[in-house]
Amino acid sequence: VSKRVQYRRKPRQRAPLPAAPRIVLLHGLTGPDGEPRAAVAMPGCPIPTLFPTIAAALAALRTLEAAR
Repeated sequence: VSKRVQYRRKPRQRAPLPAAPRIVLLHGLTGPDGEPRAAVAMPGCPIPTLFPTIAAALAALRTLEAAR
């Protein structure tokens, strides 16, 4: 007589949150010149901050990283 073995599922591991702000390119939103809109995603904040150009987003990211 064999015993039935029950296996427990391992809990899913979530991806770790990024520790620093990052640039996100939104290809669905384009500017007047056709390039994608850029946003800065802050860790723990569900909505990224939009910028009119990629250069403006990079400048904001530099100031955020300098403040850290």
